[in-house]
Amino acid sequence: HLNELHDYFPNSDWILNLRPAEQWAVSVTNWFELRMRFRRAFKGSKKSLSKIYNLHTQLIRDFIQNHPSHRLIEINITDGEQAARKLADAFGLDVNCWSHQNKNKRTATT
Repeated sequence: HLNELHDYFPNSDWILNLRPAEQWAVSVTNWFELRMRFRRAFKGSKKSLSKIYNLHTQLIRDFIQNHPSHRLIEINITDGEQAARKLADAFGLDVNCWSHQNKNKRTATT
């Protein structure tokens, strides 16, 4: 679907939310429907989920590199205030526009 996004929005900015792959795998396993989809599709152990995350991240980076009309803004969501500052600077908005709204207390590390 990346090519479709490019066709419809050829000059768009892309935000790539990052975090340690292992944290992402834990988060996915906390969402029942996602967990089941990944398990069916990829035989989803946490190790294989981490691999999927890393492959996806590289796929996005490669896609943007091959489509220079886009700007890629990479945000490590575990960086708190630094992530908010990076987004604010990228879009010319107040840093207070960005916050963490769906923090899961069971798995949160920040």
